[in-house]
Amino acid sequence: MSRPRRFASAKRWLSTLSDNSPIRSSGKRQLSSDRPGNSPDGLRPFLDIGRITAPHGINGEVRVFPMTDRVERFNELTECFLTAPDESSRKVIRIQSVRSNPPSLLVRIEGVDDRNAAEKLRGWLLTVDRAHAIALPEDNYFICDLIGCQVSDTRHGLLGRLTDIMQNMAHDVYVVSSPGQADVLIPVLKHVVHHVDMEARTIDVTLPDGLYEIYRRIPTGQEAD
Repeated sequence: MSRPRRFASAKRWLSTLSDNSPIRSSGKRQLSSDRPGNSPDGLRPFLDIGRITAPHGINGEVRVFPMTDRVERFNELTECFLTAPDESSRKVIRIQSVRSNPPSLLVRIEGVDDRNAAEKLRGWLLTVDRAHAIALPEDNYFICDLIGCQVSDTRHGLLGRLTDIMQNMAHDVYVVSSPGQADVLIPVLKHVVHHVDMEARTIDVTLPDGLYEIYRRIPTGQEAD
């Protein structure tokens, strides 16, 4: 079996440290750092490039929502993994054809020959292993790797864990959660997010003046100088 084509899993799975340039994508994810299939270092060994949303027609084609910023690469895809929605199973499949039908793709999978078989794949994922994903540019990270990282501020200390990334605005926004406290929304800009350590699973930030106070109340007598 030949090696799967290389994909950059982006848009819903890629976050970029930005100066002020727009990095846009659609949708909101709720991902857990301890989802099944994670490697011991907390990084997912498999990256999803598309989700099967529905059957198409009567001959086994499926409608796929792409989860990569390079949709044209599906035209080169000959093999990938088919992964269950809960990641409980994964198998190699061969791709017979790909057609564009914005915002989706129409994909024919070898062995899926009628609508009933295609219907059973609703919600399943097309996946590549991390070893076959393209190397990311500097200051780009897979969102699934960032989710679960501890986020600390230079003045206020530990803020919590990164639980989501909003991507429907001019730049990405980290959503940082801590039990019993309001979420902190942090703009993903280079002068705010100054260090990401994937091995330690930590992110160091310097919040803009007044941002912490918007989301979290500072106890009386403990105000910053």
